[in-house]
Amino acid sequence: MEKVSLIIPLYNAGAYFEEMLQSILTQTYPNIQLLVVDDGSIDDSAGVFYRYENELKSKLTEVLFFQHECNQGAASAMNTALPYCTGEYLAWVDADDWMSENNIAKKVQFLQEHPEFVIMRCDGMQIDMQNGKKETLAQESDKEIKCRFEDLLFSKTYCHCGCYLVRAEAFFSCYPQRQIPVSRQGQNMQMLLPPLSLGECGYLDEVLYFYRIHGANHSRSFVSFPQRMERVNGFEKLQLDILPHCNCDRETYSRMIREYWNRERMCLRRQYLQAVKNTLQRKEKHEE
Repeated sequence: MEKVSLIIPLYNAGAYFEEMLQSILTQTYPNIQLLVVDDGSIDDSAGVFYRYENELKSKLTEVLFFQHECNQGAASAMNTALPYCTGEYLAWVDADDWMSENNIAKKVQFLQEHPEFVIMRCDGMQIDMQNGKKETLAQESDKEIKCRFEDLLFSKTYCHCGCYLVRAEAFFSCYPQRQIPVSRQGQNMQMLLPPLSLGECGYLDEVLYFYRIHGANHSRSFVSFPQRMERVNGFEKLQLDILPHCNCDRETYSRMIREYWNRERMCLRRQYLQAVKNTLQRKEKHEE
């Protein structure tokens, strides 16, 4: 039976990590290599892993645990694990989410039955922990079988990692050194864009992954104008760094990426200037 290498970058997710580990223990697929990288957590994240370590080792094919002395970012955590992956399939999840019990089994079955795809995804459920609102990730346009490279590049589709499964051979053909570009903007773009550039992305119309929205989500922690602008600049640089690993016209997509993020910067500036104007107007009215 083919092996799945499952990577978890772990950083200060102690409050939620237990639920992810429990969902791994209930997976119906029997051949899983688990690689957990604690990226310098200062909470009880490592302690949660150690409490489950023996149970995980008795259930899974292999369990590897790595620790960074200080926080280096999720991409660096992925780079620690990637050289040790030995599975025919590659998956990765966020430590604060969870999977349905047949998440891995159904995605492996899909790729086994559809050799024409090197990458596939399922639907997922987004859950807001503050108000309890639940929303599926896939829109009708997301369910079409097509190449999703450009859609993901320009934020037209979802990139929640636990929905995807990729053939390891195809992935490492894009990254023969088994290292992805390092960025503080996360790891999903680096992991997904190169395999998505190789052809169409398969789709399984079932909710198999649950994404938790909460106050500590890294991707939602940018609030000020300088932070938002820094994030835009960071994504632009990251995408340009990823292009050499993709099967695409680099010159054309480099131009498209710069144009896209220039528009985003202009939009942010307009929003900022309007906010400043509104603040000044309120101040003038108050002084009157």
